[in-house]
Amino acid sequence: MAKLVSTCACQLRKIGRKYRMQAEEVQKELKELTAKNAIAEQTSQSDAVALRGRLESLEKERDELTERLGEAEVERNNAVRKMKEIEQRSHELHERLVTLTEVCNVVFFNVDSD
Repeated sequence: MAKLVSTCACQLRKIGRKYRMQAEEVQKELKELTAKNAIAEQTSQSDAVALRGRLESLEKERDELTERLGEAEVERNNAVRKMKEIEQRSHELHERLVTLTEVCNVVFFNVDSD
């Protein structure tokens, strides 16, 4: 019976060592994974900060471009308006020139007739 108890104790020690080694390996893996996770979180956070900064920069640039676009549209509308005014004035001057030419022709032809 003592031999049976000794054998059981020996087997229990072997089983205990086996499970202790497995537990140590699991703890080691857990520490490694925890460290990797911490590094990944730091990287993710720094990436997120960088992306937020880039997003803010792009939003600012978009706002500036939108403002410049609005100013360009106002300038274009002013140019179109001025061009129409110039065309209208040119047309009026052309009509005036035609009228004066006709008047001159009438006057000269009438003078020649006398």
